Amino acid sequence: MKYQAMSGPSRRCLASSPKSILKIPPDMPANLFDRGRWVPFCDGLCRMTDSDNDLDRKRRLARRASLTSVPIWISIALLQWLTLQFGMSNLQWQQSLPIYTAVATLLLVHDLYFRTSLCLTTGLRFNTVGGMSIGIHVVLVAIYLVMDRFSYQFALLMAMGMPAGPAYLGLNFGFRPTLAYGIVMCVVLMAAYWLLPPLPMTLSPPVFFLFIAVVMVGWCVGAAVNGIHRRKKYMVVDLLRQQRVATEIIQNQKSRLDDRTAELARVNDALQRMSVMDGLTHVANRRRFDEAVVEEWRRRNRASLGTQPARQPADLEDLALILIDVDHFKAYNDRYGHPVGDECLRRIAQAISSAISRSSDLVARYGGEEFAVLLPGTPREGACQVAERIRQAIAGLAIPHADSTTGDHVTISLGIAAADKQAATSPEELINAADAALYQAKRGGRNRCVMALAECVGHEATR
Repeated sequence: MKYQAMSGPSRRCLASSPKSILKIPPDMPANLFDRGRWVPFCDGLCRMTDSDNDLDRKRRLARRASLTSVPIWISIALLQWLTLQFGMSNLQWQQSLPIYTAVATLLLVHDLYFRTSLCLTTGLRFNTVGGMSIGIHVVLVAIYLVMDRFSYQFALLMAMGMPAGPAYLGLNFGFRPTLAYGIVMCVVLMAAYWLLPPLPMTLSPPVFFLFIAVVMVGWCVGAAVNGIHRRKKYMVVDLLRQQRVATEIIQNQKSRLDDRTAELARVNDALQRMSVMDGLTHVANRRRFDEAVVEEWRRRNRASLGTQPARQPADLEDLALILIDVDHFKAYNDRYGHPVGDECLRRIAQAISSAISRSSDLVARYGGEEFAVLLPGTPREGACQVAERIRQAIAGLAIPHADSTTGDHVTISLGIAAADKQAATSPEELINAADAALYQAKRGGRNRCVMALAECVGHEATR
């Protein structure tokens, strides 16, 4: 708990909860907060309310509670006037005037206490002050009845207070305090009746004690019924509070679960990308290539059988594959070292990816220094053009290679295979055909593109 200075005519007391805020009047001594003197003060004040709105609401309720006693005392005065008219009361107006004056003073003090900042500076709970006020009213009623010496006005007042007393006390304080009020009241009245001398209009002992017994039974029943209603009300309030807390917990858990789910999805996506990507060259790995070959072959078969949706292009019946091998790469590693060889492979992979223009094409590291380019919807001629563009891109890198027998820079050999409408066999045969064409390119002098069964645009175009 700590205090926070406010800009304005008031300061605020902040309890451990951010909602526990109480207004402190500006005339509060400044040293109240020094050397721990504020601790008992804060304990007395911050327990009374949870917010400024709650504080104002309780103050209004306290003032209204004091006003409820006004019609009761007006009824007592009217009842006194009626009983005096019929000669049924022992109390005259001159005798009851001090009691009415005390009641008016109590009502005024009670209202001023809760209307001003006095209710904050004393540190008393609102329920405590309300109970004290009710107790004083009860004492004044008892004094009134004792001064009347238990005439018929007493009986009428008790009958009038039977429904009001247990209802108000039971709903506000519960069964036990209400029952205690009733017992104390009856004991005091019986003691006063027994000790005080009777007056002309005083009830006879049998009538008085029988009436007290009836009043006590009715008081107990009223206290029990209204106490149960009060308990149910607080049970409902407690259930609503628990429900609100449970809802907040569920929402927090759901929010955390959504965050964890989103984080898990991001991690899964990252793992998925890592599982299909080559760690060195950052192109697709062999696993992704094998999956893509099967997928594209199935798509090609659907297109060739006429089961492909109409929105797909008709050239999906074509599928081409380019296998690429870096010429004399073992000698390059032996001459320049493996770190330089790894950098060479990265640059070659980037150049191959740059030479591919369509998003559906796939560049993958097939093994060691071999790469594969899968070209869906590409006929033989288009595959040859792509292969030659790749070969020229690698040559354009001009990576020095002193131990190469093909030239003074790094070169590649390319084998091309295409499965067109007339050559629909299997993906394994397509790969074998491209591998055979790559072998022919190496045997033919390397640094060239060879189409399966025919050599196409490359270093030298022959059949």
